[in-house]
Amino acid sequence: MATVVPGAVGLLDEKNTIRVTPTVSRDYQYRRAAVCFSFGRTYVVTRIICVVALAAAATSASAQSFNVDVGAPGTEPSADYAAAGLPGKWNTIMATHVTPFMTGPHPQAEHLFDLAGDPTNVVVHQFGGMDLNQKNDGLTAGDDAALMDDYRATHSTSLETCLYINGLAPGRYEVTTYAWMPVDNQMVSKVRFDFQSYIPLVGGAAWPGHHVEGVTFTRHIVTVTSGGSMTFIGMHVGVPSGGNTTLGAPLNGFQLRLLPEDAPADMDCDGFVNGRDIEGFVSALLDEEAYRSANPTCNIYHADMNNNGSVGMEDVAAFVSAVLAG
Repeated sequence: MATVVPGAVGLLDEKNTIRVTPTVSRDYQYRRAAVCFSFGRTYVVTRIICVVALAAAATSASAQSFNVDVGAPGTEPSADYAAAGLPGKWNTIMATHVTPFMTGPHPQAEHLFDLAGDPTNVVVHQFGGMDLNQKNDGLTAGDDAALMDDYRATHSTSLETCLYINGLAPGRYEVTTYAWMPVDNQMVSKVRFDFQSYIPLVGGAAWPGHHVEGVTFTRHIVTVTSGGSMTFIGMHVGVPSGGNTTLGAPLNGFQLRLLPEDAPADMDCDGFVNGRDIEGFVSALLDEEAYRSANPTCNIYHADMNNNGSVGMEDVAAFVSAVLAG
């Protein structure tokens, strides 16, 4: 029997000696390992054989992943700029209001290049947002300024800036939406997607020096199907009730990433569930942005073991079981 420090990881070394450390061990030299998360209880440390197998090559989803800056041509960030997502080619779209209204592909839609800079059949058009603005915020600079200092705005609580993205392959997409007002930072915008009830607010603070969820951007997970009503992505940025319609609600841009297929507990997306996934799980549990930074092409929702849409302590037991089962 072994009492494990809360939040610690215990390892059985070659001499079967239990070592307990307050952080996730990076030492994968050991063939026998056991992972224990304690909630003030005592656990039997079970010996398991960790077979580390790496995938021959990771499958790239860049052909269905896109970076888009809303602004005048030639004002986009550099391809090295990741913002809160992945680096790669940045498209610049003016997102001009087009008629007639339609959610499907529009005759005036703009084609997008993927992260590698290759042309695709994915198109985007906008309805509702009337003003294309540019303001020089005193705190932004470089690529941050290129993305955040220009925007398409709506000035109505009833008519939003609506982007419709068509031509995507079926799958689950992570959509990062930038909706921060340069200079007039007190402005708050609402961001919503078709077929979803989650409507977060973004903004209300000065540029924090780097991207912060809830201040400069928000994230949604959106499903695209091959048929039915969900063959497109509908993104809407608007002025919340009681908001400032004179300043309006800004849409600076967005990033779209096709997520890897669901693989619960596979936190490094190598195709296996084993001790190598522990550090990623703990990171996803304690610091979402740190996980995303360390695993930019994986899927943080692999840690959502109970499929409730978030990663929390309630996922720990199922994750431990998955690792022990291999």
